[in-house]
Amino acid sequence: MIAGTRDAMFRSTSSALERVPNDARRRAWRLLEDVTRRIPRAALTAPIGGRLPLLRPEVSRERLGRAIGAKRALLTGATSGIGLETAYAIARAQGRVILVARGEDRLIEVASQIRALGGWADIVAANLADADEADAVARTVLDRHGGIDVLINNAGHSIRRPLARSYDRDHDFERTMALNYFGALRLILGFLPGMRDRGDGHIVNISTLGVEIGPEPRFSAYLASKAALDAFSASAAPETVHDGVSWTTVYMPLVRTPMIAPTSVYQHVPMLTPREASQLVLEALVYRSRYVSTPIGRIGAVLYRISPATIESLFNLGFRLVPDESEAEYAERERVRERKAAGDRHDGRRRQPVG
Repeated sequence: MIAGTRDAMFRSTSSALERVPNDARRRAWRLLEDVTRRIPRAALTAPIGGRLPLLRPEVSRERLGRAIGAKRALLTGATSGIGLETAYAIARAQGRVILVARGEDRLIEVASQIRALGGWADIVAANLADADEADAVARTVLDRHGGIDVLINNAGHSIRRPLARSYDRDHDFERTMALNYFGALRLILGFLPGMRDRGDGHIVNISTLGVEIGPEPRFSAYLASKAALDAFSASAAPETVHDGVSWTTVYMPLVRTPMIAPTSVYQHVPMLTPREASQLVLEALVYRSRYVSTPIGRIGAVLYRISPATIESLFNLGFRLVPDESEAEYAERERVRERKAAGDRHDGRRRQPVG
């Protein structure tokens, strides 16, 4: 009875939506922007660790130092955004950070900055979407350092594209899985045996709010890749808990980065800064909880599990109200991505692991 009423209401809403003129949809979108701007900042930034809704204060340098000490932490995607802020925080806490990213020049620059601050850093340049290069990272680090104590899988590639524009782009799904799932998986498989042998280790996977909550239109390729890593970790964790290996999945909200700048629909959506986002990673390092999320993520997850069909209907309504990117915006975002990739390829022509 309830399901039938809900479906009838949704059909009625969908029918009415088809008759709404474009200017009215734009007004609705501006109203949605105004509402999202009023979301309390703490709902996005306050970390919630473990399975209990315990809000914790910002992680201090001293507390992080006690947790990470002189441990060896390998961090992917380490030269910008969340990865860069996390690298600086680990270095300031006297941790030993091994930086992994595609661009060697930028890696050298970041490592030099860390050393100038009195920190310790090593670098390995690699494209983790390439299976051979990902395997080579593990071999190189094992040869140099004998293993690592903490693995932070932060590197990722996101694609925002509706299904209607994806029918002939199966390569989008393949390249997203190559980095977000298989790249991270190869590092885990490379370092996990040493962690188990030593009886201690911590694997931190940076996931997304969309995996925790459920439906998120236009991100099918990205969410599928992150959900695969989430499912692998959930299966592997019970096998290794007796070996002292902890697993943490961080469900990250939207973070403001240069890559999403050409996407106009994000201009007024509340997002974390890279520094705010890095606090969720530091929360993971200190408390080693199985999951780290935010209040808005946990609330959304509960609502989705109570009534998934209703939440999907609401997301569908938002999908139809919120305008898609124009072809010009798509083209600009692709140009930004291609310029970054071209710079990385230029670095890669002379790429060698550098200490």
